[in-house]
Amino acid sequence: MPSHLFSMFLLLFASVLCDAQTATCTNWKFFNLPSPWLYSGPGGINRWGTVVGGASKGTRPTQFGYIRYSNGSFTTYMAPNALDTVFSARNALGVTVGQYTDKSAAPHSHGLVVSGSNAVTVDYPGATDTGLYGVNYWGTIVGGYTKNSGSTFSQGSFKFQQRRAI
Repeated sequence: MPSHLFSMFLLLFASVLCDAQTATCTNWKFFNLPSPWLYSGPGGINRWGTVVGGASKGTRPTQFGYIRYSNGSFTTYMAPNALDTVFSARNALGVTVGQYTDKSAAPHSHGLVVSGSNAVTVDYPGATDTGLYGVNYWGTIVGGYTKNSGSTFSQGSFKFQQRRAI
């Protein structure tokens, strides 16, 4: 019995001396957005390889939300009356979330949910700015907000469970 204990101790001790495995990725896939889109800021990718983010044309700083599908097709979106639109995540059902900046005198950010041809603005109650950063298969959305009223400034995070399809 003591020889089994010694063998077990030796095996455990030897495993401590071994180097840990290093994960590598040998399956990189690079892509460029089609002309005239010169800037690409990817925000997220889903399990099918659909990438979402923000893209600009030429020297214009305005960003459009984009969806680049795994087959290479590409589409952009600009929220109505927006200066900028950026997507940050897309779930397996094709629901895309992000944010846009409005064109008001003092611009504010608003959360944005796009599904098919439908779009919904999401503003956290009492917040001056809202951004949506993730959405899962069941429609649970996570985001952040900023409340700025005069000399008071606060930030926070939230989770929103979507009750029905958009």
